[in-house]
Amino acid sequence: MTRTGIKEILDRYRPSDDIFCEDSDKVRRVKFVVYNCLNEVDRRVILLYAELGTQRALAERLGVSASTVNKLLKEIRKKIYALL
Repeated sequence: MTRTGIKEILDRYRPSDDIFCEDSDKVRRVKFVVYNCLNEVDRRVILLYAELGTQRALAERLGVSASTVNKLLKEIRKKIYALL
């Protein structure tokens, strides 16, 4: 992803408050990691993915290829799993 794409995420995307509305222990742990342990770009990317629902939609929104989104999401998921 280009630096411009990352800046666009930070400038334009604000996650919806109801993305993680389920209240379970697992969801609370994931929410904690997402909101407190990920950097700002990773947090916004994963929340945008949760909101849009597909990698294709995320790729279109960010203006990058589906393979770029796939790689980015894999890296973010690894971080989340490591922190859980």
